[in-house]
Amino acid sequence: MKKILFCLVALTSMALYSCGKNDDSNLADKFVGEYDVTAEATLHNIPMMGDYSQTLDNLTCTIAKDGEEGDVILTMADRSTTGYVDKKGLHVESMVITETLMGASVDITVTFPVISEPVNGTIHWVSPISASVMGVSISGEADVTAIKK
Repeated sequence: MKKILFCLVALTSMALYSCGKNDDSNLADKFVGEYDVTAEATLHNIPMMGDYSQTLDNLTCTIAKDGEEGDVILTMADRSTTGYVDKKGLHVESMVITETLMGASVDITVTFPVISEPVNGTIHWVSPISASVMGVSISGEADVTAIKK
C-alpha cells in the first residue's frame, strides 16, 4: 500500500510540475532574428524648412536574446539598445541616432512603443521621434516595417 501511495504522490507531483511555467519557452524567441527594415521618418516644424521626411531602407535590425528570461538586445544602424518581451509584446529602450541635417549634426531620439509579435515574419510599429535643431525642439514619427530574413 505504501508503494501505491508513494507512486500516486510522485505522479501528482509530476503532473503539477508540468502544469507550471514551461521553461523551454522564451517569449523573446518570437522576435529573435535578423530583419530587413524600411522606415519613413518625418520631423515636423523644422525652423526655415517646415516638415522634413526621409525614407530609410536597406537597414538591418538584429534582435538577439540576452539570457533566458525574455531580455533582448536590439541592434540597428550600428547602435544597440536593450529590451524585453512579455505577453504584451516587445518593449525596447529609447535609442539616439545622430544624423546630418542642413549641414548640422542632429541627435534624434527614437522612442519605441510596445511592439506586437511578428505576423508572418513582419513587425510594424510607429515610433515617436524627437530632436533639437538650431535650439528648437521638434517632434515627429517614424513608420517602421521590419521583415524577418
